[in-house]
Amino acid sequence: MREWELRVDEIGDPVPQAGQVLTRVLACGICGSDLHMLRFGAELRTIMDEVEAADPDVPVDPLRPQTFEPSGDCVMGHEFCCEVVELGPGVSKLRTGDRVVGVPACSTRTVCTPSGTRTGTPAATGR
Repeated sequence: MREWELRVDEIGDPVPQAGQVLTRVLACGICGSDLHMLRFGAELRTIMDEVEAADPDVPVDPLRPQTFEPSGDCVMGHEFCCEVVELGPGVSKLRTGDRVVGVPACSTRTVCTPSGTRTGTPAATGR
């Protein structure tokens, strides 16, 4: 998403850094939150700016749409199933070929192992 519009762009393959893994997406869903951000994000951001301007002592909502810059790129999608295709340095709890999923309902990222058990290991780091 860029400038509150959905885009499909070709992007280069990332190289996994220390503690990261590169995955191939097997399946991905479109989350209702992504659709809400696409449809109502600009309006919500305007309203939040007005609320904050009216009372600067009100704590900033950490989930507000200003957590990213809409003029830049935002790769949407966090409901997915992937296969690990490359390991970055220091990854010890995942192997090439493992399947991992994103679990957006959890407060931290977790890895679901092939046996279906969930670990407290952050999926983004593979440690």
